[in-house]
Amino acid sequence: MMDMLNMRRAHSVISDDVYLELLAAANRPEIARMMCASRWLYSEGSKAILRKPISISCQQDLSRFLVFLSAEGPRRLQFVRALQVRMTPPSANDDLFHRLFVAIRDMSELRSLSIAVHSERQLIDLTALVNIRAERDGNGRFDALHTLILDVAEISTEASLALIAAIPNMSSLRALSISNGDLLFDSHPRLSSAFAELPSLQRIDMPCIFEGGVSMLRALRSNLVSARLDFLPYGADAFFDNGSNTTLRACHPAKLLEHSQSSLEELYSYGWKTHPDILPDPSAVYPKMRTLELENAGYPLTMAYIRAYPNLTRLRYQTLESDKIVYDRESIESYDTRHHLNVTAQQASCCTWSQLQEYSGSVVDLYMLGLTCPIDNLHLDLGPRALCHQVLPALSHTRPRHLQFHGWPGNPSGPAEEVFSVFCGEAGSRLESLELNTALCKGDEDVDLPAIMDALKAALTHTPVQELRFTISLTELDNRPDSTSTLAMMRRQRWRLPTPPPLDPTAYPLCAAERSAEDFDLQLYVNGLQDAIATLVRAQVTLRGPRDSWRQASLASGQLHYERH
Repeated sequence: MMDMLNMRRAHSVISDDVYLELLAAANRPEIARMMCASRWLYSEGSKAILRKPISISCQQDLSRFLVFLSAEGPRRLQFVRALQVRMTPPSANDDLFHRLFVAIRDMSELRSLSIAVHSERQLIDLTALVNIRAERDGNGRFDALHTLILDVAEISTEASLALIAAIPNMSSLRALSISNGDLLFDSHPRLSSAFAELPSLQRIDMPCIFEGGVSMLRALRSNLVSARLDFLPYGADAFFDNGSNTTLRACHPAKLLEHSQSSLEELYSYGWKTHPDILPDPSAVYPKMRTLELENAGYPLTMAYIRAYPNLTRLRYQTLESDKIVYDRESIESYDTRHHLNVTAQQASCCTWSQLQEYSGSVVDLYMLGLTCPIDNLHLDLGPRALCHQVLPALSHTRPRHLQFHGWPGNPSGPAEEVFSVFCGEAGSRLESLELNTALCKGDEDVDLPAIMDALKAALTHTPVQELRFTISLTELDNRPDSTSTLAMMRRQRWRLPTPPPLDPTAYPLCAAERSAEDFDLQLYVNGLQDAIATLVRAQVTLRGPRDSWRQASLASGQLHYERH
């Protein structure tokens, strides 16, 4: 960017059209420097700055924006086209917001407004703005208001009535987030029904749904495209805690959102429980639904989702069963029963998804779902090894192309040849890339690491795998006192604690698994993978441990790269 003196000289020979093109292409700091060059550039530069989308995320930004707006009296207000104001509550100053709303009243060319309000006063100011603009614009609505985030809880009767009166003037609203859900709806009995009348919503986000939120969703006039609906606890209870069979059936996602059958593409939810044994009405079909993510869901009835969302491509399903550390026999038997129920239902009806592009979750949840369709990208976490028997049926049905797996597909303390045998059959028939993140834990002290590594190599010869990433951590086998850990050293540095005397290495010898890892020739192993696996193009094997050591060997384009520390 030329300096100001040269710019002033150049302005007399460069046409205004050229400068306008420069302003349009420049970023805001560059425009600000150009504005110092001449009175004309000062005037035109403000237009260029304000016509670009403006995003405000803190009090300092808002304060500077208001100062800039008022620098030429009301003139600059007409240049604002798109404005987004999303500040966190501590910095959401009510007085600054009031000044902002007063300014927005006269932004005659404003086409898009996205705003978050965090207090009752801000809400009252917003409703006044909406009503004034709706009357001034002459069409009975404030067309520019596209996104509204209501981060307020209980409000007064005055504020509730003001909001109820203003909602009809928000009929161009596309995205709505109500952070405190039923806390807000409890402020007035007509609030939830007023929001339900909005005709233009495409996206909705409600993290705390109880009876008022359910009533709103049931009566909603809009055709949603994307919904994030969380049934977090309201007080001591969550909505489904004591739900009857009737409630569970009436509130199945396929039923509750049936007003959006023709439009819904994405649904994300936490705590949405469904009836474990009774299917919803099969007439509710969502042909555009592509993404379904249900967290803290109940035992799955898979046919309900297959029928309702026949063109689904991405699925994430998580129950609280995946968070357990210990599994008793009764729980494991219940998973087996659910798996059999869902697999049998798909096979008997000859109905399942043709394929899924992506699934992410735990092995136990995928096993209970009993999916019988191929999945291109599979991200799985095994959890405790008591569930290893679920890996083979889960992978044999889904036959992933790309698999990320956290845990061991078989017990590493058992026969080495069985650890990766799952990949020898249908489970590995389409496998193109494999990422394994594993760890040896207490109880694995006698594992023969070279035998494990050879077993993986042998299993993958039965697959078309092209890329392998394999990480084994042995750090949990370290039997030395905590004083030697990195965390302990950081703690001593922070608190200036004395360093303990060095440990006697003979007092804490390596276990058999650690010794086998220390003696393992990682470079030779990785170099030989390509000879053993004909389709392999890239490989990376990482050993974390024993103790403080770290080694990694990578193979790409026939070249071996080795690191250690």
